[in-house]
Order: sequence, then structure tokens, then C-alpha cells
Amino acid sequence: DRPDYSKNYIVTADCARGDGADYSAFHIFDVETLEQVAEYKGQLTTKDYGNMLVAIATEYNNALLIVENNNIGWGTLQQIIDRDYKNTFYSSPDLNVVDVEHTYTNKLNTQDKKLVPGFTTTNVNRQLIINKMESFFRERQIIIHSIRLYEELMVFIWNGAKAEAMKGYNDD
Repeated sequence: DRPDYSKNYIVTADCARGDGADYSAFHIFDVETLEQVAEYKGQLTTKDYGNMLVAIATEYNNALLIVENNNIGWGTLQQIIDRDYKNTFYSSPDLNVVDVEHTYTNKLNTQDKKLVPGFTTTNVNRQLIINKMESFFRERQIIIHSIRLYEELMVFIWNGAKAEAMKGYNDD
């Protein structure tokens, strides 16, 4: 969908590992309705992906840009920082649960607050993220239009105690 300039959006971005078997992906959601309005999945360099994220977040009313900073995500985030995108999500590296109300507009004084750009997925918060996502789907609080995403969710399984993509598939 084209951006509606009366709405607020959020862009969530996952960065590829860079091994050629993984993909970078982002999803754009209307903040109020939690409706997916756009998505991307592809393979770009970290610099090109950072540039694409800045362009798309800017187009969607300077959307809040949340980039996973694990591993290769730092290269993408560096490009976003170099481009001085103002609405980048910052988080506390020692938090197990992210308090969005307090980290949403927290770029000011990031050094004093010891905040880092992006969001780190850890073994501790990964399970919380998956549980919340499952809850959103079960309670129909989120609206997804992407057949690609639905198909990817269908191969996201429990492997023992860990939720992950089936062998041969991705979790982008």
C-alpha cells in the first residue's frame, strides 16, 4: 500500500547473515491497527539495505525504524546512522524486556543512557518475542496481507524447546 500521510508506521527489519543462504527482510505496520502495509525480502549489501530502510521509513511518514542489531545488523545500522535517520529505535543492551513507551523516542542523550541503536535478540527475549507474536495471531490483533509471510510462518516449528524455521527454510 501507499503511505497514508495521516498515519504512523513502524518498520521492523531483519538483516541477512551475509552467507547467501539468508535474506534481509522488513515489514511495515500501521501503528494503530497493526495492519501490515508493505514488506520486502531480498539480498542486498548492508550499505544498500541501510539506504533502502532509510528511504522506505522516510516515505512512510518518518516511520519508527527498528533494526535487529545482531551480527550483520550493525553494518546496516551504521549506514542508517551515517544517513542521520532521526527516528531510529534505540534500546538498552541489558534489558530482557523492552519497554516501548520509554524507548520509543529515546535517541536524545543515548550516550548518557547507554543506549544502542537497534534491537538485540537474545536467548532470553527471543522466547518472549515468539510468545507475543503467537498471541497477536491467536487473538487476531495483527493483520497480515502477505502470502509469503504466511507461508514462512507455516514452516516455523518447535524443534524440541526451540521455535525455529524448518531445515532448509528461513525465518525472515
